[in-house]
Amino acid sequence: MFIRSKKIKNQEYAYLVKNIWRKRKKSSRQKSSKYLGKLYKFNKIKNNSLEEYINITDINKYLEKTPDNKIIKDLLKLELLNHGFQQKSKNIFLLNNFKVNLSKKTVIDTKTKKPICLEINNNFLCNYTLSRIINFIPKKDLTELQIGKQLANAFESAGIIVPKELFVIIAQKILNDLEADIRIIKK
Repeated sequence: MFIRSKKIKNQEYAYLVKNIWRKRKKSSRQKSSKYLGKLYKFNKIKNNSLEEYINITDINKYLEKTPDNKIIKDLLKLELLNHGFQQKSKNIFLLNNFKVNLSKKTVIDTKTKKPICLEINNNFLCNYTLSRIINFIPKKDLTELQIGKQLANAFESAGIIVPKELFVIIAQKILNDLEADIRIIKK
């Protein structure tokens, strides 16, 4: 599944789309499976790093001591701030009529109270992608490489740019957590 934008009467909308293979015609067809909301585009206005955002000098110490879900939220917060959003509370970010709530995993228009989709870094931040990255749980029976690819896809589809070194550390933390969970289940 992937997200696609569609222009209708000079307004763009985002849809979750899946490809369906048609055996008889031997071709694929796209089918919308979910409406995600109106699409609004944002340009990056700052280019702060994670170190600047959390105001630290030793990134390795932060990465070592911080849980993976907190690092992911910090990366989301950084991306929102770099795109002009203002932090109103610990997990709420506003820009004009647009509100991103990391706790509730929502991206909405405050006037209409409807879900919207933000195009940032040529990808889409919406309720679907936000939930997918914050609640990242890999599919069962995947190799480490497949889990890494799934995590990278979750970041990319949400428009979150993660430096390679940082991505490797986050992925390793998630894999370590999974291995610990598996050991607990087997006991």
